[in-house]
Amino acid sequence: MRSLADRDVCAPGVKIIFMKKSFVLINFLFIFVFLCGNAFAQLNSLPQSAEDFLKNGNYYYDKREYLRAVNSYTKAISLDPKAEGAYYNRGNAHRALKKFDLAIADYTQAVKINPSLAEAFYNRGMVYAEKRNDFLAIEDFTQAINLKSDMTDAFVSRAVAYQSKGDYVNAIKDFTQAISFEPKAETYNNRGSAYYLRNNYKNAIEDFTEAVKLKPDYARAYNNRGLAHYANSDYKRAVDDYTRALILEPKAVDIFFFRGSAYFAMRDYEKAVTDLSQSIALPKDDVQESYYIRGLSYLSMNKHDLAIADFTKLILLNPKDTRALNNRGVAFYRKGDMTKAIADFTQAITINPKYAPAYKNRALAYKKIGKADLAVIDERKAKELGTN
Repeated sequence: MRSLADRDVCAPGVKIIFMKKSFVLINFLFIFVFLCGNAFAQLNSLPQSAEDFLKNGNYYYDKREYLRAVNSYTKAISLDPKAEGAYYNRGNAHRALKKFDLAIADYTQAVKINPSLAEAFYNRGMVYAEKRNDFLAIEDFTQAINLKSDMTDAFVSRAVAYQSKGDYVNAIKDFTQAISFEPKAETYNNRGSAYYLRNNYKNAIEDFTEAVKLKPDYARAYNNRGLAHYANSDYKRAVDDYTRALILEPKAVDIFFFRGSAYFAMRDYEKAVTDLSQSIALPKDDVQESYYIRGLSYLSMNKHDLAIADFTKLILLNPKDTRALNNRGVAFYRKGDMTKAIADFTQAITINPKYAPAYKNRALAYKKIGKADLAVIDERKAKELGTN
């Protein structure tokens, strides 16, 4: 299920005061606390002290000239090796440059100098999260929370790390704590995602609904609520939510796929084909499921040649897709081409000898060409594997 894999995590608003400079972080998937400092109208013409170089580094950081910022922070450190702010800010600049190991080293030095610097633990945790090290990320977010118990972003980010590990119970707890501090749409959306992944669709729908109340143009929450309605077999409401999401994000490829799938479940095959064709036409990496469900739609509409074309495209993309082979075989069967039908069913069985539908369908094809003995063998095998 693709949408919740792209779940939105955003809890902006943490302000921290450090060396008399404040900053606010806003990021789409993860929150990263930056200490940018106040913008300076101009650089110090002749920087002499660590504080001067720190100010210069902040100036360059604000201008996104991160290499220059690093150089200035490094000079500040050379003049004052205990300048925790210079280490901390240089860590931010290294992180912006995607030099994650250097960023970690700087944050580590900052907390050695000042073990109560919650923001440094938090930012180091964010870097570990970007490196997909959820265990160390959780450790750092926990340390940040221990130092600053109302640090909303740390609860949200730890929840994301828990969710990444499949620990939805603790993720929900942390999202709930974050909501108690700041009831933001993004946090409701993320807690709804955790509920969804626990198959608790009722609570998921409630959270997604709260998210769109707080943020009426929140396309992702509409999409996610649509997914929860779909999981509840409430396809009409799913379509309504997907449609609202598409109004807000007309080029969201996955939403066309989801709505097309809902139309297919409602047996509205024409609309399913329209949406799935749009999904295939728009740029994206994975079109296999779109071809598959559009092929099923064509098959249901008795447009066998179009179904065969879609299943063939899917087989070219994934030669071991037994579903596509089996359904292309069904299309050939309905066209009366038993030779090709049997070949597809046989190939599906070769790939997966326990794929019961292919045995059942091959039995039908064998009957059509008068090979009753082979049909009986396949029927027995299909029954043994548990198909009706």
